Amino acid sequence: MKSVHEQIAATGTKIIHVTPPVFDPIGARARISTNSPFGFGHPYWDYNRTLDQFSEWLVAQRAAGWDVADLHSGMNRWLAEQRQRDPNFNFTKDGVHPDGAGHWLMAREILLYLGARDVENADSPLAMVASNPHGEEILKLTRQKEELLRDAWLNFCGFNRPGVKPGLPVAEAEAKAAELDKQIRGLVR
Repeated sequence: MKSVHEQIAATGTKIIHVTPPVFDPIGARARISTNSPFGFGHPYWDYNRTLDQFSEWLVAQRAAGWDVADLHSGMNRWLAEQRQRDPNFNFTKDGVHPDGAGHWLMAREILLYLGARDVENADSPLAMVASNPHGEEILKLTRQKEELLRDAWLNFCGFNRPGVKPGLPVAEAEAKAAELDKQIRGLVR
């Protein structure tokens, strides 16, 4: 991680590190391994503790000037709250990839890190959208921007999916995305 950080920092690029999402063994119950060999197909039941340690190390790098958003701790707190209500609460089928509520939580933690305090009490993306008088329009423009850039970069990388039209050249897509971004920022104010 230090080597990657140094290489990116040497280019002058701004870096925001993000701690990893949680590993939830309840979501991977059928594949959990309590003895080796461990791996993706049979994860270790207490793997989240490894992620806890890595996250703590990464957050500690703030002292060295690193910009670090702590997604992991927020997800751990949220998961513990859910388990207080329902010990069998599950938001992932494989222990790793969250459902919509988990994705919202990740987005909210990053938005909070970036200073968007108005999302602190929003329990869903719809609540966030509803809290802004221009929320629906902002969401529509944000989706347009995301699709525009996604398709351009997929096209650039040579990734082809049946039934998906090719994206614009990246430079053209980025110029259009910048215009959408101006509209979004105008509505946010």
